[in-house]
Amino acid sequence: MRPGSVSEKAWELFDALMWIAALNFAWLVFTLLGGVLLGFAPSTVAASTLVRRRTRGDVVHPLTAFWAVYRAEFVRANALLLPVALAMASLLFSLQFFVRGGDALSVVLAALAIVLLAFCAAASAVLVPLYCNYELPVRRYVPAAVSFTLANPLLLVLSLATVAGVLAVSWALPGIVPFFTVGLLSYFSTRLSLDFFDRNEKRRAASALSPAAQPVRL
Repeated sequence: MRPGSVSEKAWELFDALMWIAALNFAWLVFTLLGGVLLGFAPSTVAASTLVRRRTRGDVVHPLTAFWAVYRAEFVRANALLLPVALAMASLLFSLQFFVRGGDALSVVLAALAIVLLAFCAAASAVLVPLYCNYELPVRRYVPAAVSFTLANPLLLVLSLATVAGVLAVSWALPGIVPFFTVGLLSYFSTRLSLDFFDRNEKRRAASALSPAAQPVRL
């Protein structure tokens, strides 16, 4: 195949889709392995870590590399993401409660819950890649993700568009859900966040990173 040819582009697209499908499969398997509640967090971190490695140019096979990251990050990933998931579940429950109310206050509170859920979804799409890219105390990741998202409105908009776009396609084509949805979410949100992290690092190139925020070697 000639470099830059249509055939080469088609092969690259097919290869990326197959890799994402394998990543999606690994996420499902290891999430179930952890009983879902304790499996989704390390699976999500492992998926983002593998996307990060692939983006950096490493040759990564998701079915063989997933377990090592999953096992290494099991405790810390759950410590980070379980409270976030519980907070978002509480917001969703509150939204359903407010929607059933017919008064003006319920409408206002429902609108507020939607805004908070949308922001949490965007910040969460940044939180996991941030965790995979920087070494910080667990308690500092959520404030760092919120601050970084607020400081980069374009990232906020693009993260929301990414999540909404993948969910919309999955809703329209439910047959892709078990094969691509989580993989696509992880792939696009991680690549998008890494791009903004790189831009931020270039802006800070004149000053050294603090010891508490050195890039991870995962």
